[in-house]
Amino acid sequence: MSSEEKFWCGWRGRWASLGDECAECPERARGECDPRSELLSAGRYRYVLKLDVDWMPDDPRWLEEWKGARRLVLERMYGLEVLRFYTERTERGFHAWIHVASPRRLGDADVNRLQFVLGDDATRCKINAEKIKAGIRDWNRLFSRVIWRRRSKYYVRCMRCGAVIPILRLPREEKKLNS
Repeated sequence: MSSEEKFWCGWRGRWASLGDECAECPERARGECDPRSELLSAGRYRYVLKLDVDWMPDDPRWLEEWKGARRLVLERMYGLEVLRFYTERTERGFHAWIHVASPRRLGDADVNRLQFVLGDDATRCKINAEKIKAGIRDWNRLFSRVIWRRRSKYYVRCMRCGAVIPILRLPREEKKLNS
């Protein structure tokens, strides 16, 4: 990629060239700095696939097998080269950033489809598809905190982890008893 080609850097809040202070950028380290079609070498493009998984297995071997399965799907089914795989725990599961090299340019809809096939949260994929249709440029964001949660007047506490869980709908029998 030539030095004249620019991408939007969310960390600095301005247009930047590749290598322009990227070593110290925390978004770049997490894979969130997303120069869309970063040309690696002649005819190879780099993309960052972002996955939100709402469960974290207790056994670390499961996560390694999950990563291996994603690698096989990308390499054998889609002909993409996996450059780097990074995961980070979240409140309910984990986020994964998969850096891939492609011999062809991928559109935003192709990247969103790949994320869905790899196991990204289905609701997130649907929202991303709507953002792509609307022409929103920064459609592929992962958040590490809950922005909105439906309110409920009934709650239970998980005996295993202590989390407070809202009950959104009570069965009819429970409603009669509480009235």
